[in-house]
Amino acid sequence: MVQSRCGLNAREEIKNMDRLHLVMAKLKVRFLPRGSAIFQQLDQTFSSLTLASCQNVSEFAEKLCKARNDIHELDVSCRISEPHFVNRFLTGLGLEYSTFLSAFYQVNSLIPERNDTGTITREAVTFDTALIAAEKEEQSQKMQTMTTQPLAMAAVGGKRLCTHCHSTTHDRPDCWKLFPDKKAAFAEQRDKRRRIRQKTK
Repeated sequence: MVQSRCGLNAREEIKNMDRLHLVMAKLKVRFLPRGSAIFQQLDQTFSSLTLASCQNVSEFAEKLCKARNDIHELDVSCRISEPHFVNRFLTGLGLEYSTFLSAFYQVNSLIPERNDTGTITREAVTFDTALIAAEKEEQSQKMQTMTTQPLAMAAVGGKRLCTHCHSTTHDRPDCWKLFPDKKAAFAEQRDKRRRIRQKTK
């Protein structure tokens, strides 16, 4: 069954093997990505991931975990420490979470705190704790947006108002200053409106 799901080269590697664990071990050794170029590619993926490029905090965390695991599988020397990983997650949340992060760092430590004898007096925060806190903050921000958006629209006579940059041309979910990846779509819509106005003149 394993052979039927393998490519030609892989089938050649395992054609005389009948033990599943030996087959899997052989395939892993033979086809597992390796080398500096692969490491650079995986590290770039890990370093460039942000919440802004994902749908929500949960997806961001999932992609970041996968990127870390891919690096770990490359070589034992490439392991990313828990403090480094937690810090990478928190900094990837972006400017919208700056107030949350300030409060989070006041009550949590990224690395263990020790006294003069070396005894840990304060444990380092775990990734799970950071994730749960970030997801709660995300929900809080969504609730705040749902509450303030109708008020903001009423304040400007029913027009849309962004609670981030205070523009009346869009609302918070469409703010390209908050979500830079939406800038191209914003520019395209603006140009389309200009063309329509020019045709009607």
